[in-house]
Amino acid sequence: MAYETLHKLDTENGEIVEKIGQVYFNEKNPSQDGERAFVFFNKAIKKLKSEVGKQNLALRMYDYCVANG
Repeated sequence: MAYETLHKLDTENGEIVEKIGQVYFNEKNPSQDGERAFVFFNKAIKKLKSEVGKQNLALRMYDYCVANG
């Protein structure tokens, strides 16, 4: 429900999409889903305006891939 609300508010905001990915990436989240987080991160990296933000997110995605084969 929260995702749908945020998604309707601003679909082009890469920071919001990245935050949603972080929710699914969080180990403390009982419904953690790394693959779903990766999908959100992939969308976010295309929408982020900051090159540094894109690089940091790409590095996080790379680390996830290495850790999960």
